[in-house]
Amino acid sequence: MSNLRPNLSPAHRALSLAPPASIPAVHAPANPPYKIVFQKSAYKEYQRLPKQLIQRVDEVLSILSINPFSEILKFKKIRGKENHYRVRVGDYRILYSPQQEILVVRVIRLGHRKDVYRFF
Repeated sequence: MSNLRPNLSPAHRALSLAPPASIPAVHAPANPPYKIVFQKSAYKEYQRLPKQLIQRVDEVLSILSINPFSEILKFKKIRGKENHYRVRVGDYRILYSPQQEILVVRVIRLGHRKDVYRFF
């Protein structure tokens, strides 16, 4: 993911992660077209990640907020699920579902590749 750094401006790296009490959300600066919304379980998984990995996940989430189908991320469709995609961040995966009608990217699961697909 180190190839992402030259493509991101410093403004995109500063990502606010203070979620509301009900549904956690992440907003990238400069009013991106998509809003990132975590499911409650995905946000708990996010909080348990190592600090170095959280920085890399933040970069990916900021790109997702601009364009969830960005070629930079090398996203893949999840077989057997309609409108579900995954993005690789090292040995971890972000499973998400973009909702284009309301401009929301819902983060469904976030975890290590050996566990993330269980019970999905």
